[in-house]
Amino acid sequence: MIKALFDRKFSVVRAAGSGVSSMESPDVIAMRNGRVFAFECKAWNSSNLSIEKPKFESALEWCNNGGAQFHVAWKVQNKGWYFLRPELFSASPKFYSISRNNALKRGESLNTVLGIQTRIPKRLANAQAIEAVE
Repeated sequence: MIKALFDRKFSVVRAAGSGVSSMESPDVIAMRNGRVFAFECKAWNSSNLSIEKPKFESALEWCNNGGAQFHVAWKVQNKGWYFLRPELFSASPKFYSISRNNALKRGESLNTVLGIQTRIPKRLANAQAIEAVE
């Protein structure tokens, strides 16, 4: 994903030690022309993606403080990357979660997230409309 962002002319940083510090930050930060994106990256082969509530909320707060757009980037085995807005996640007492099926239906391509292309309306899209970033 870092290479894909760099290839699109973004300045990209992989946050060293994300997830191991008491000062949480997203995994990847990308910037270009005053636009800032922050990504929490997961590569889990599971029917659900769950992120601990404090970690998810810390990432949101970090983004609000820094003026960044927050997305969870889920690399789904044999499908590619799906970019998920925070409002797609359901909250429970301990986690924010999304099902794999919902992520596959509602996730966006990297180009859509970055504003390089617009989302194709469902009536025009075929089953392969979501771009997989390698």
